[in-house]
Amino acid sequence: MARICMLVTSEYHRDPRVQKEAKLAHEAGHEVTVICRSYEGETMPYRVVTFDTQRRSNRGFKYLERVSSIVLLVHHTLANHPDIIHANDLDTLPAGYIASRLCGAKLLYDSHELWTEMADIGSVGKKVALFIEKFICRRADIVVAVNRYRAQIMAQLHDIPEPLVVMNTPFYVAPDLLMPGDWTTPFKQCGKRIVLYQGGYSKSMGLSEAIMAANYLPENIVLVFRGFGPAEDEMKSLIKSEGLSERVVIIPPVSMNAMVISAVGADLGLALYKPVNQNNLYAAPNKVFEYMMAGVPCVGSDLPYIREILCSCGVGEVFRPGDSQDMARVICELLDTPEKLEVMKKRCLDQASQFCWEAEGAKLLKAYDQIFNDSSKTHTQVGKNESITLN
Repeated sequence: MARICMLVTSEYHRDPRVQKEAKLAHEAGHEVTVICRSYEGETMPYRVVTFDTQRRSNRGFKYLERVSSIVLLVHHTLANHPDIIHANDLDTLPAGYIASRLCGAKLLYDSHELWTEMADIGSVGKKVALFIEKFICRRADIVVAVNRYRAQIMAQLHDIPEPLVVMNTPFYVAPDLLMPGDWTTPFKQCGKRIVLYQGGYSKSMGLSEAIMAANYLPENIVLVFRGFGPAEDEMKSLIKSEGLSERVVIIPPVSMNAMVISAVGADLGLALYKPVNQNNLYAAPNKVFEYMMAGVPCVGSDLPYIREILCSCGVGEVFRPGDSQDMARVICELLDTPEKLEVMKKRCLDQASQFCWEAEGAKLLKAYDQIFNDSSKTHTQVGKNESITLN
């Protein structure tokens, strides 16, 4: 089996995709080492190596931080003598490429985001980053994207074969394990219908507009936010200034690996994005699949990928991004039609076995096997990206 080094500059305990990749590869018999900025959690059955680089807020210092991270990632990667280097996102790609050339390992580039669209690196930094991404993508053995829209953009932007699509889906949870948590009890006892948002609190998500939607909802509907992020203080201030503390509630976050179970019991889930850039326009939110796995229909921003999942699969509906009134209208229409909502809940559970990590992760295992066993190719396209089908 292969020795696989997975590189990530995030806090590993907050990166469920890389955790799923590492778990799957380890259970398939590969020797896995994850090299990350930090990790706070239980001991893993594979190696987790951390490197100490402080995050900087000043743009100039950020560049120095990135250079330092590259050096440390290369150092730790070479120390593990990998057969395959799995670089997660563009900020690890230069280190992955340098290390792969120094030790002769195969390189897999896993693009979670359209990174240059979301990073605060300035116009010059963006041009440099795009040049680096294009240069290395053409030399990587496998390039991976999280949905077909982003795969198509990357193929056109970098003049490469269309990347392998591996969607960010959760591990399968059997329906008989989906029991509502205690968090739902206070709301249900008061006869409240629960509309739940789980995930990061970013200003580009449309969280303020979601809070304002409470002004257009009947009093028996409560909006519950569970997550963390830089927009939390702004959210709390808005809730207070609008007098919505009884109708909009922020509850503590849960482990990233508990998102499916923690959603059980909600009446609807929210997937919020504003198309402020291409990365958001073609957002691939894992929360859509987490709600689906939990049997919770979703109300999401009307963006291409979110619309495709929710409407093609019949597991939710969309609203105009950033439009509080339209969001409230869709929420009310679904909650006021219980027969339609029950059909959607059933479809969620029926689709869960299709949109699970066991199915998506199998594509990665195939990619590992192909590049590990085929040393004659420098750029490989594994399998055929399949469109979404409704069972």
